[in-house]
Amino acid sequence: MPSADTKRATYDTNIVLLSGHLGAKPEGKELRGGVIVTSFSLATSSGYGDKQRTEWHKCSVFGTQATELAMYGDKGDAVSLKGRITYSEREGKNYTNIIVDHLKLTKKKSGSPYIKNEFEPED
Repeated sequence: MPSADTKRATYDTNIVLLSGHLGAKPEGKELRGGVIVTSFSLATSSGYGDKQRTEWHKCSVFGTQATELAMYGDKGDAVSLKGRITYSEREGKNYTNIIVDHLKLTKKKSGSPYIKNEFEPED
């Protein structure tokens, strides 16, 4: 007879919510099979005054959202995203990346033309 512990459901969660600013103009590229990926850096800040700290996050988004971010996103634009953390190792180095599921361009930097403010996920 199984113990009570083996019947317990597990609920693992890997969800990341970030809101910050693009570190550079995002650039998309086409992968094998025609899938578009746009990789970008996102800066998030906390603290105040001389105690402010900025963290940099490497992010990747795919499909329609990737195409639109590459077209409309620019350095300094405010972005909110929901995604998940992935880890990989290449050539003896460890990498952390955020795979984006939902992306919203929340505010264009001053002086940039406003074109579109929300990227909907593909169905």
